[in-house]
Amino acid sequence: MFCPSCGAQLGDNAKFCPSCGAAIAVQPQSAPQPEPQYQQPAQPQYQEPQYQQPQYQEPVRTANSEAQTSAGRSAMILAIVGLALSELGLPGLIISAIAKKKVKAYTAQYGAPTGMAKVAKILSTVGLIISIIMMVFWAIYIIVAIVAAIAAASMNSYTNDLSNELNNFFNQLQ
Repeated sequence: MFCPSCGAQLGDNAKFCPSCGAAIAVQPQSAPQPEPQYQQPAQPQYQEPQYQQPQYQEPVRTANSEAQTSAGRSAMILAIVGLALSELGLPGLIISAIAKKKVKAYTAQYGAPTGMAKVAKILSTVGLIISIIMMVFWAIYIIVAIVAAIAAASMNSYTNDLSNELNNFFNQLQ
């Protein structure tokens, strides 16, 4: 037992605190209350999950899928060649157009292009665009080269005329 005023330890029958002198009220002794007993809730039994190994099977290849793969592959090869030749202009344009036509045939026969046919569609479109740009470039290049050649020829003629006139002028001075 402890003093309620100072907290000093008291004897069981003390009426005053020996430390601070505070009166200690005698508490009637009550029957000791049993401590509550707690029971743990029942633990659920853990069961190891049963996993099944998935069964993988080789995809079934049909004649249709082989033809589809072949059509996509040929369109992609043509698109790559068309893209590679697109710097030359017309050859790239022709081959890219053929690849585009193959992709259209693929789409008509098998539906939306997938896999290599999808890549061929993109590459053939890029090849067509670059080919058209390069054809315009080469046309401008050829026109500039022709104009430069004509200008050089007329400049040469003008230079010869000027040279002859200067020679005549100096001859007259002598």
